[in-house]
Amino acid sequence: MIPPDSSQFDSWALHAVVLSAGDGSAPLDRVVATGDYINHAVFTPEELHACLGRLLAGGLVVRRGAAYAPAEEVRAQFAPGPINAQRETASRIVEQAGVRTLPPSREAPTVAECAAAIAAYYASARSS
Repeated sequence: MIPPDSSQFDSWALHAVVLSAGDGSAPLDRVVATGDYINHAVFTPEELHACLGRLLAGGLVVRRGAAYAPAEEVRAQFAPGPINAQRETASRIVEQAGVRTLPPSREAPTVAECAAAIAAYYASARSS
């Protein structure tokens, strides 16, 4: 198992925010769904809380109410193309920013908010 403070989790979360937000922002349940699409796995509430907390603290992600978006300088580095190339871009950005050692931002969603978003994702997936 990869430890949740690994940069691999942070790059997975950043990639999910970028893809789910498109040109705008995305609610947590859409970030969760996109993370599942990318990695064929679902974040735990603790993983999502920790990752988004570090990405927010590092300025790579911004919170817009109850939604999340990549910072403009992050968005500019992503290009349409193969998902593996985008994964490498996310990894590079996370490594260069050094977010793994940052304390989480106070803007991070709580573990309970993350759990609710994951539950909403599972509920919508069952009804589809």
